[in-house]
Amino acid sequence: MRNLVNIIKGEGGKVFFESVNLSKEGYFRSVDTAIKLGIDYFIGGIYLKPVLRLLRSNGIKYFPYVGRVVGHPCLLRGSIEDVISDAREVAALGVDGINLLAYRYNGDVDRLMDSIKSAVNIPIIVAGDINSFERIKKVVGLGVYGFTIGSAIFERKF
Repeated sequence: MRNLVNIIKGEGGKVFFESVNLSKEGYFRSVDTAIKLGIDYFIGGIYLKPVLRLLRSNGIKYFPYVGRVVGHPCLLRGSIEDVISDAREVAALGVDGINLLAYRYNGDVDRLMDSIKSAVNIPIIVAGDINSFERIKKVVGLGVYGFTIGSAIFERKF
């Protein structure tokens, strides 16, 4: 990982590290690894306040999950209003952006994304089940800050 980070930074790139570990111990190991590697952005996770202080003091931007995140792979649950409320609370704490598990939501995904985009004035990364060009076009069309692709690459969805 150290070599990869050095190569990316050597080429002028930014390094993103996403933690999908819901155990507190595993999550803080991920945070520690990210700090040791000197990454630029830490995305994901649910242990907001202590992690925000750690990352901020190490110059790392933080984009936590919002809403009620359950299981692994992570799923987003709750009403759109609940997710909006959480996103506003998280934004008020001073995070650099949010990580929205839009396509892992068990409701109206388009309404969720539109509502969150209108509700908060911080960057949004969409993560989880970006597994088609149609979904990429949708999130790019919303003007989100970014999106992640994980297992879809290994499953040769593209």
